[in-house]
Amino acid sequence: MSKVKRLLTEAERIADEIMADLEPYCDRISVAGSVRRRKSEVGDLELVAIPARGAGGLFGTIATNLLWEHLHASERYHFTKGDNPDGRYYQLALAAYPDLQGDLFLAEADNWGLTLVVRTGSAEFSTAALARWKRRQGIGPEQAGSVGGRLVRRDGEVVPTPEEATVFELLGVPWIAPEQRHGGLP
Repeated sequence: MSKVKRLLTEAERIADEIMADLEPYCDRISVAGSVRRRKSEVGDLELVAIPARGAGGLFGTIATNLLWEHLHASERYHFTKGDNPDGRYYQLALAAYPDLQGDLFLAEADNWGLTLVVRTGSAEFSTAALARWKRRQGIGPEQAGSVGGRLVRRDGEVVPTPEEATVFELLGVPWIAPEQRHGGLP
C-alpha cells in the first residue's frame, strides 16, 4: 500500500469516522500519531484502543476481544499485520481509503498512558521519554525500561501508567501537549 499524504483536516475527519465505528467495541479509544500532534500533513492513521471484552466460547465463559471480532465482521477493514485477538498491534487496510494505512495499538487500563504517549510520538520524543525513564531508574543499557508495553523499575516491578499525566509525573517533567511532542524532552 502506497502512502499518500493527506491534509490534517481530512485525516481528522477520517479518524473521527473510524473512531465512531470502533468506539462501541472499545473501553477507550483515542487518535494518536501525527493527527494528534496536529501535523499539517498525515501519512497514516494511528489509534490507541482498549478493546471491550465480552462473553464468548461455547458456554460464554471465555472473554473475547469485541474489537477484533468487529474488525473481522466488517468489510471496512482488512488485517495486513497483527491479526491476533490477544495482540498489541493491528495494521489495517481501510476499504474506503485504500491509500491510507491504519495502525491500531492496543492497550490495557494499566498501560493506557504509556501507550498513548509513545504512540502519539514523535519517534524521537518517545525514545527520549523512555531513555529518561531508564536514567531516572538507574537502568543500564543491558536492561529494558519497558516490557510488554509497560514501564518497569530496575528490579523488574511493573509501574502502572493509567493516564498520560502519570507518565509525565514519573518522568519528572510537566505535561507536554501532543502538538509540542517533537524532539527530546526538556
